[in-house]
Amino acid sequence: MSSSKVSPENREYYELFDRCNRSELYQIARKANLRVQPEYSKDALIRAIISEDECPEKNPSVDEWRRAIMRFLIDHRKVLETQISCPARSFEEDACFACIDMQVMHCVTSNGTENFKLIELKKNRNP
Repeated sequence: MSSSKVSPENREYYELFDRCNRSELYQIARKANLRVQPEYSKDALIRAIISEDECPEKNPSVDEWRRAIMRFLIDHRKVLETQISCPARSFEEDACFACIDMQVMHCVTSNGTENFKLIELKKNRNP
């Protein structure tokens, strides 16, 4: 997309961010606490950063699992700290929002039956 399709008041910002690559844009968006996904296009990232477009909503049921995983990890931080190599290693409540839905479901299903049950309990708990 070209900056010509962006509102006039945001065109200069679009052109500024257009100089960045996708990885840089993703990092900028995450630092701004935008719920963007790594697979977003460069244009989508720019438009989210300059508030030209809303970030697409994620599947709410997967979002529940994201929150549950982080509750589980935060509750078991001392044991798991050295074992985590994904964005959840920050132990921030919204860390799993940096992962695509497929990765979240892989985390839920690949960590053994006992951990699955514990994560599921966290999912059913109100925040």
